[in-house]
Order: sequence, then C-alpha cells, then structure tokens
Amino acid sequence: MRSSKVVESFTFGEVVKLSGVKARTLDHWATTGFLSPSVRKADGTGTRRVYSFSDVLAARVARELRSEGASLQGLRKVVRELRKREFPESFAENRLIVAGKDVYVKEDQDFISTLRNPGQLHFPFTVLDLGAVIVTLRNETKKIRAPAA
Repeated sequence: MRSSKVVESFTFGEVVKLSGVKARTLDHWATTGFLSPSVRKADGTGTRRVYSFSDVLAARVARELRSEGASLQGLRKVVRELRKREFPESFAENRLIVAGKDVYVKEDQDFISTLRNPGQLHFPFTVLDLGAVIVTLRNETKKIRAPAA
C-alpha cells in the first residue's frame, strides 16, 4: 500500500492575506508563470488555484525582496530556489541575505548564491529572517482559518 504525503494547501485569498501580495499582483504572477500555484493551477473559469506553503513563503519573500529593490529577474531565481525546498524546523535557522545584486541563503557558515557565484559576499546587505517569516505565516494561517467566535 502506497502512502501519500499530505500537502498543506492554501486558497488564493489566504495567500493574499498571508503574503501581503495584492490580489491583482498574485493573479498576474500566476498567469505569467512567475509564481504559479504548485498544488493546483486554475483550469478554466470557475476553477480555483491551490497553493502550497512553499508558494506562500515564496510570495511573501518576493514581496519583501521587491520592496528592498530586487529585480524581477532576480526574484524569479530566488522564488525558483525557495520552491525547490521543503521547510523543516531546521530551515528556520537560515537567512536570506540581499547583497548588491545577489541574494544568498545562509546555511550555517555558508553563503549559497541564488543569483551569481556561491560564496560571494557583498556589503551592504539586508538579512531576511526566514524563520521569523515562517513562524509569522504559521500563526497568521491559524488566525485566518480559526472559526468565527
């Protein structure tokens, strides 16, 4: 008997609330393939997109990095790298570091480039605490899914 992995899924509206990305922008990202839902894509009128937690995290990070001035081309690469990963608790210790025109994932003492050459470091940089973003998204998920009192 095969066991199937249960994927935590999110509606379009939940992704908008959790990521802070405007609905029109998220719709555009899905339509252009920048951030298509990985659980279920819309298949014609009346069907719904279903996103994974990695998709929600990628949308939130893309919004935050864009506000820091990251290029759209750069965001595509960062989003692609984030969506390849699972997010175990150990990932909460990692950081995204924006340095000039590159974005690094800091794992332990290593800086892994998502845009240029691995290990390259520039200053000044912005550190985005993925652990804090993950905790915030989990807490916000509980709030928006809680039954109305």
